[in-house]
Amino acid sequence: MHMASNGSGYTFVSFAKECVLEVGGLSSLVDNKDVTIANDAGKAYNSSIIFKNAAGTDCQYIGVIADDGNNRNLEDVKGVVNITMDGDGTQRLYSSLKDNMEIKGSQLGTYTVKRGRLFMDNSRIASTHRLAALVMEGGEFGAAHYNSTSIGTAYFKSGEIRGGGFAFENFESHNALELLMTDKIVFSETLAKSADTGKIGINFTSKDGASLDLANYDYVIAEDAESIENWIEIITAGDLSGFDLESKLGENVYDANGDFYAIGVENGVAIFRWVESIDNGYSLQVGFAQVPEPAAVAALFGMLALGFAALRRRRR
Repeated sequence: MHMASNGSGYTFVSFAKECVLEVGGLSSLVDNKDVTIANDAGKAYNSSIIFKNAAGTDCQYIGVIADDGNNRNLEDVKGVVNITMDGDGTQRLYSSLKDNMEIKGSQLGTYTVKRGRLFMDNSRIASTHRLAALVMEGGEFGAAHYNSTSIGTAYFKSGEIRGGGFAFENFESHNALELLMTDKIVFSETLAKSADTGKIGINFTSKDGASLDLANYDYVIAEDAESIENWIEIITAGDLSGFDLESKLGENVYDANGDFYAIGVENGVAIFRWVESIDNGYSLQVGFAQVPEPAAVAALFGMLALGFAALRRRRR
């Protein structure tokens, strides 16, 4: 489904009744137009958009998807528009309304990822209006600007991880290992991990399918995990639930490698940690180190073996 305007007016898809819109992809490619999908203003509809993008498709939508129009006070909004990614391809959503940087288009629904890849940037939505919940059941979710050289941010009120993982495909184009910034996912309240959820994949593979090759960054990555000084923030949350915060690395710093693992990294390793701040909740950060030398790995396994042997002796 492609949306476009041939003039200076607006292009609007309005749900005149509660409905489910199922599409094999959604596209709109100009960022200075008024392109919007929403319920009829003032209606208490619980509508949904389901993306069924086929494998190999990659669709970019630049416009607004909102509950109740793109210029509404929050107290006047009665309906919601939910979004579900349930295809094997990729869908990208970038919130834009001409030159408006404080779009009053509320996002109160649930954004669910079942499979495929969903990328989003809603940084132009007013902070009072970006209140959706993200639910991960499978696939991958990531923050991304439509221009891959710019940093994207996806904002939610809360999140729940039941499966799937997260994708950060612009580390290379952002020169993130030197500038220490890239796309980010923000939860203003709680990010929860369900009890039966295993380790969560963080995928650094680029849009064109290339792995993040740390051999190109020998001059900035650490020699080993203990000596990492450069950390990149990728997720923040006001609070956490279900994550391991027992493995402390220092004051207000927690080992997150029991909950996360890297995908798409070559010639090095990715290390994850949570950093707690009284004012800003928790920050998931990633740092990179060189692959340990075989001798160092052997020594590490040797120490672990001795530790287990000592533990067995004590149990006898």
